[in-house]
Amino acid sequence: MDHGTLGTAAPGFRIYTFGDTMKRTLLILIAFLVLGLPGTALARLYTGPIVPQVNDDGVEITVKVKQGHPRRVTSFEFHNVPTGSPCNGSNIFFHAMKVGHGLRFHGSGHPGRAGNTEWPPTPSLTVTIHGRFIKHARKVVGTLRIHGSGGCSGDTGSLAFSAKRAPPGT
Repeated sequence: MDHGTLGTAAPGFRIYTFGDTMKRTLLILIAFLVLGLPGTALARLYTGPIVPQVNDDGVEITVKVKQGHPRRVTSFEFHNVPTGSPCNGSNIFFHAMKVGHGLRFHGSGHPGRAGNTEWPPTPSLTVTIHGRFIKHARKVVGTLRIHGSGGCSGDTGSLAFSAKRAPPGT
């Protein structure tokens, strides 16, 4: 017998050696791993009102999730927030906020993004956000404060928000 063969087969049939079976098993295992990896890093959306809700105000929070755990808040949209100033109470805070110990996050800065025609930077407004994930990361609670200067002078004070995880596909 030759090395690696188990014997002879009838014409038209092949006897697989240990090496062929191992290669096939490894290929199947690699295929399952590759197909399973894209689902490990997803984005989730959380939506909810400013509490107490006035004028249909609310927040939409986009979160990067890895292996089922929130890792980073990638955008924080607020809409219809009474700012007490002539400036619009709707905008998006695009600065990423890392989710840390205790599933908490915080950030401060100017809303909008350079080069974004729909949401241009607003240097006269400053947004401060503090939040945390509760109930096994199915809900986000926290505070939002919008402070304006110049032509947008005004201050909302600390506004509480509560957002639940939106159903997939929304």
